[in-house]
Amino acid sequence: MFCYFKGEPAFLQYEAVTQMVLYSIRKDDLEELCRQNLAISNLFRTICIEELYCLERKCKIFGKDDALSRYISLIKVRPQIVKEVPLKHIASYLGITQQSLSRLRASIKNQ
Repeated sequence: MFCYFKGEPAFLQYEAVTQMVLYSIRKDDLEELCRQNLAISNLFRTICIEELYCLERKCKIFGKDDALSRYISLIKVRPQIVKEVPLKHIASYLGITQQSLSRLRASIKNQ
């Protein structure tokens, strides 16, 4: 989102790990639509706010929590993720190895 507003290339790349449909629109076209249509402008504002909220939540979780807490937070927010996304991607997202994730999952099952 910051790169969008600064007009710079994004420094992060995203890769879909499940089937999805992706739509795109050029920045100039989106901004023109926002100028012309209040509903689209409000939708875009809502999307921006949600993106900032997600970033803040992620910073909070990753800034202080241990791997187990991060995993539990992830499955609370996105419970379907463990069914849809390969464990290697979940481990990478959490900043741990796949083996560590397996141990975390086993410890949760044993409790």
